[in-house]
Amino acid sequence: SASSTTFTDLDLDPSDLGGAVTWTEPAETAQVTYYVVYLATDASGSDKSLVGSDVMGVFVGTTDIDIAVDTSLISYSHLVVFTRSAFAEQTTPDALTLADTGIAISGIDLVDLDLDLYDLAGSLTWDPASDPTLVTHYALYVSSADGSSRTQLHSDVVVGTNALTLFADTSRGTNTHFTLYARSSLAEQTTPAGYALIADADGSVQDLTFGDRDFDEDEIGGTIHWEAPVDTSEVTHYAVYRARDALGTGYIQVGNVVSVGTNYVTLPVSTPLSTYTHMVVYTKSSLDFMTTPAAVVIADTPVITTTTRWTIMNAEATTPRQDGRWSTPEQGSQWRIKELEFYSDFDCTQRLVGSSTLSSGNTGKYHVPGMAFDDNLDTEWHAQCSPCAAEEAWLGVTVASVVRCVRWLQAPVLSGSGVRSVIFNIGGVELAKAPGLQGGRWEGLQYAAAAGGWQRIC
Repeated sequence: SASSTTFTDLDLDPSDLGGAVTWTEPAETAQVTYYVVYLATDASGSDKSLVGSDVMGVFVGTTDIDIAVDTSLISYSHLVVFTRSAFAEQTTPDALTLADTGIAISGIDLVDLDLDLYDLAGSLTWDPASDPTLVTHYALYVSSADGSSRTQLHSDVVVGTNALTLFADTSRGTNTHFTLYARSSLAEQTTPAGYALIADADGSVQDLTFGDRDFDEDEIGGTIHWEAPVDTSEVTHYAVYRARDALGTGYIQVGNVVSVGTNYVTLPVSTPLSTYTHMVVYTKSSLDFMTTPAAVVIADTPVITTTTRWTIMNAEATTPRQDGRWSTPEQGSQWRIKELEFYSDFDCTQRLVGSSTLSSGNTGKYHVPGMAFDDNLDTEWHAQCSPCAAEEAWLGVTVASVVRCVRWLQAPVLSGSGVRSVIFNIGGVELAKAPGLQGGRWEGLQYAAAAGGWQRIC
């Protein structure tokens, strides 16, 4: 009889076998012609299944035979080796209890730092095999849910390494899972040792808008606004650009990079439109900026169909500058405005009606915002501050219309209740500034395209 039969299962799939069977020849082989190897359900060779393709076995002098990879274990529990003479096969074999090798991996995980949908980046990690003795390498793939489609990520990773760096713009295509296969010196598994659903970060901003607030043709300006991505856990910053298409071609930055939590950037009015057609917003993770931005078409048209805030604000404090007169107060008080009027035309003749008033606040119940819109010069709005620091007080309206002229009648500057400079805002963004004011008379701003934009009127 043969003896000392050995077999190490190098097929790392559970319930599959593969590898070399070896044995020691008997001391006397004069009558032996072949060795025949079987899988069997017990040590005596019951329900045996031939290993190899030749029913006669392998010639005497041979002491090994390969079990092909992916050979199903089924219900077999033993390997048996029979000797055969020229007349018959022996009845009692040398037997070996089978030890099936099965490798399973858990803990596959990637924190995706590439904010483009369908692209991945970061450190892909996994737990080591519980018994890596027969494992030589790991192979990582992105795969479809059923495994019918897969693409390998980088080359095989040597056992003992439990992380793989995915560089920015690593495409997953339409694949939805990570799959990990263990490899032995014989072959790679056909069934993955582990898998995990891909958590692909989508850092694209939502509801990107740009409303042009520059009234000149071929010039733009205003606020670029967006809503944060659904998941901002890996988003650190936003960057806004003008671009020549929705993909960001030929871009030029608008303002500075802003931190997550800030959802707007302002483009100054009178900015040349040039050949730019889109506003685009890129998000950034701790790794890098995304490569495909969110985009919105630039409409060089200051048409307003939704309710918009139009306000005037004190650009300077109400504390008057001393002029040497004993009657000029040293301390300022509330900013006081008798009347404030908004017009839809350049000539200040088509006054806007049906608007709602709004303000930074008021002092006393008899000096509410409506007092500046009642066509009564005996009433006035008093701001909530006394004195008012620069940009602390504001008054205006909300109306679904474009404003091309604004006029106001404020208290004299030297009284301590007027200001020398007023800012005109749309939606909280500065459109124009009127400096050198005196108060005590009608003053304002009107849009004059021929003169280059907003002009002060007295």
